[in-house]
Amino acid sequence: MEVDMGGIDDALKNMARQNVKVNRKAVRTAAKYVAEKLEENTPYEDESKYRSWNEQFKFENENGQDHKEFKHMKEDVHVSVGQDGEATVGYGHDTYWRVHFVETGTMRTGGMVDKSGKRHWGAGIEGQHFVERTTQETQDAVFNLMAKEIKKAFGL
Repeated sequence: MEVDMGGIDDALKNMARQNVKVNRKAVRTAAKYVAEKLEENTPYEDESKYRSWNEQFKFENENGQDHKEFKHMKEDVHVSVGQDGEATVGYGHDTYWRVHFVETGTMRTGGMVDKSGKRHWGAGIEGQHFVERTTQETQDAVFNLMAKEIKKAFGL
């Protein structure tokens, strides 16, 4: 008895291709959801007596960039889904370097000494842990969104 496996092989290849597409779509859907929640949870401070653009300008000068309009982290959340089906949710080039200051905070430093010799202590900021909070808040929803997309794609 001879069995023709050509049809089964083609069907398996099609299922594998479909599986990759379904996986990417499920990951993209979940990543967009996480990005929305991260944007919601990202602190936005419009007015502050402490805010200074000196660090932003220093960063731009060091990288040969022209000074541009200051971009808030909340406005710079990005999603990227790679060919391997893994997603990255985070902040863009303009703001990524600032996130850890707000996320984990800064400790009080030794301060600066002015020309008269008087020491001015740095205040430090308390961490707001918004990235960590977003991760915890979206964990179950991400799983459910991905499962829903996979079930829908395979008619389950």
